[in-house]
Amino acid sequence: MNLEHGDFFQCHCPRCQQQRARPENDRNYHWDMMVTQVPVIEVGLKINPDLWYTYACYDGYHADMASCPPRFLAQYPEPAITQWTYTKMIADPLLNPAGSWPLSLHPPPGTKHSVGFLHQGSHWDVKRQWWGESAQSAVAFGGTYSLICDLIQQTCRRAHADQSEGLQIVGQIGIASPQNELNYLAFEAFTWNPQLEFATWVDQELAPLYGGPRLSRRYFELVSHTTQDPHDLAKQVTEAQQIHARITDSRQARRWANLVAELKRRQALIQ
Repeated sequence: MNLEHGDFFQCHCPRCQQQRARPENDRNYHWDMMVTQVPVIEVGLKINPDLWYTYACYDGYHADMASCPPRFLAQYPEPAITQWTYTKMIADPLLNPAGSWPLSLHPPPGTKHSVGFLHQGSHWDVKRQWWGESAQSAVAFGGTYSLICDLIQQTCRRAHADQSEGLQIVGQIGIASPQNELNYLAFEAFTWNPQLEFATWVDQELAPLYGGPRLSRRYFELVSHTTQDPHDLAKQVTEAQQIHARITDSRQARRWANLVAELKRRQALIQ
């Protein structure tokens, strides 16, 4: 069960202000979330002690926490799993090019269990490729159609080195979108094997899904291409249609048909 509420809001009634001022408590929104989430976890563990409880703290961790860890870490039950926000910790060319997650940085003292959360590739993210959002949908804005396989691989590898116990991403778009399906396949592969090389994933892991190593490489190239030239896009549509016509495996054919539809969507975006 994932507990996520409160965001960065604080109650300013006299009682809550007094509690946040106590030395054993955090002086910010972390206290407000803790005081409402801990009772839920405690009751839930009595009902079913085998359940996993994660709770979003809305922050990443940084070097200063080593000497001054957040108070909430000591206040949750031992089985509770802290969900850190990896979004701006990982080196990201758009949000944080240098990154703020050196190998020397670890979760602060008092952390019992850790998982992480990435906002990249969702409508809480920026558009990463020009075709990374929908022009028609009010809910598919931001980076909902963005390709983020490389960031997923990078985050999985770094989180594994930090002994993280899991990673969460946002899945707002179905697998009919080629780039989103690739994101989900990358998530599946690199959470299972963080040391897997990217090229090996494309050549070996994706090959059975797209028609062999050569076609899986070409599929990824076409999905990730950022051309806005109408003639180039038209050539890509024709190529994808021709490959789709040759494919005999129904599941592989479905994926190539989805690529044709996606490339036509991109054509419509530049008209």
